[in-house]
Amino acid sequence: MRGRIALLLGLAILPAGAIAMQVGFNAASARQSAYEESLSRRALESIATERRTIDELREMLRVLATTPALQQIEAGDCRDWLSDISARYRYIAAISVSTDDGLILCSIPRIAANTRVPDSDLRRRARARDAFTMGYTEHGVLSGRSVLGAIEPIRDGDRRIGFVGASIPTTDLAALLERSRNTNNALRNARAAIMDSRGRVIAESAPAGKAPPLPAPEQVADRFGGEPVFLKVEGGDAVIVPLYAPDVYAVMSWAPDQPAWRRIGELGFTIAAPLLIWLLAIGAGWFAVEVFVARPLSSLESAARSFARGEEVTDPPALLSAPQEIRSLRRTMAAMAKTLRGRELRLVEALAEERALLREVHHRVKNNL
Repeated sequence: MRGRIALLLGLAILPAGAIAMQVGFNAASARQSAYEESLSRRALESIATERRTIDELREMLRVLATTPALQQIEAGDCRDWLSDISARYRYIAAISVSTDDGLILCSIPRIAANTRVPDSDLRRRARARDAFTMGYTEHGVLSGRSVLGAIEPIRDGDRRIGFVGASIPTTDLAALLERSRNTNNALRNARAAIMDSRGRVIAESAPAGKAPPLPAPEQVADRFGGEPVFLKVEGGDAVIVPLYAPDVYAVMSWAPDQPAWRRIGELGFTIAAPLLIWLLAIGAGWFAVEVFVARPLSSLESAARSFARGEEVTDPPALLSAPQEIRSLRRTMAAMAKTLRGRELRLVEALAEERALLREVHHRVKNNL
């Protein structure tokens, strides 16, 4: 009976157990979401300088491209004008104005007249997009260095007539990443890199402390988008944050704030706690049934057998602590047993009187004969 009662209790509380497990999974999911949100917020804070630099570069090129006098100025004036801009934005490695087919009209640094830049992936994407475009160039034509290039279309009415472009040395971007990490205590055990849409590393900070490695290009190439994306890397976590989607992204990796065993333990406890509560509820129900129902019923059964044998029975401790209903049933059974014993006693006395009368009648009849 006890096993069946425990089974029925488990089945009765099963919906509550399912709800409790769902609560545990929701809590684990909320914990993971909070952790990812903290990583995302930390990453956004760490690339604020880089994002401002890219926004500043984009705004400068947009203003240049929309200047009406840009199409009418002579090459000499163009170089003077670009020199002023290059002096104002110290991080620019090169800046140029070119026709749609790549003929450079003017540039800083200066280049030979009638120089035509080779068709590159950056220019092809800019022509196809017909909008501001950024990309990595391993060897810049003007600067001779590896750079992050940016170009903006120049229009004459609705017709595109050329591009104005500028580039930032990858060494300057690496210095920005390193400075951001050194000025933020939360990033001292982190690694950061700027990648293009193909997963190529444009610039990265130097490895430091226990920082885990950056994700491999094949891990991130198909994960780029407009929102932060989280990845698992060896020994930590990584997050991809758009600097200028879909061209340039920041990738950062962190060592966990807590040891792996502690994080797994907290996650396991979050999920196991509702299950444990459910099992405790079943155990409490079984204990209550055992103490207040099963044991008193067993004592009541023993008392009934004793009553059947005609024995005097005292209340055992299990009946003294039993519910009122079972104690009442015990008193009723005792009263019934007392009544039966009284009737049995009267019946025995009546039978004895009957036998005595029969003997007397038999004796008198025999004497008369």
